[in-house]
Amino acid sequence: MSDKQTLNIIETDVVVIGSGGAGLPAATAALEGGARVVIVEKRGVTGGNAPFANGIFACESPLQRKLMVDVPKDEVYKNAVEWYHYDWINPRLLRAYINKTGDTIRWLMDKGVEFEIGPDAAMYPNQLPTWHIAKKENPN
Repeated sequence: MSDKQTLNIIETDVVVIGSGGAGLPAATAALEGGARVVIVEKRGVTGGNAPFANGIFACESPLQRKLMVDVPKDEVYKNAVEWYHYDWINPRLLRAYINKTGDTIRWLMDKGVEFEIGPDAAMYPNQLPTWHIAKKENPN
């Protein structure tokens, strides 16, 4: 690296901080809306903290249907309510989140992200296989 520093000025509409599980979808949505987008990532690779997570939670996703993995939204909701003893959660917010997860995976797959449901798709014993792991080598 030289002693001189170069300052690049970039004109953009949206700056997304981080290229992880929230940053990349946010940038994609902004691009779809016609915005000019810049992503700032502190790590040397794309992905942010997502590689350290167990995957993306979803039920009734296209991949689960393709693999004939039955993960009904109602059962996932019931399990979550029991796990959190109902009084620790906002039931309407939890239901809305669970209901949207399969659509989110579909949206990402439509953008070219490839997922797998591996042996660790369930974090705990007797848990439904809800975790979608992005393949390390994605074509896009």
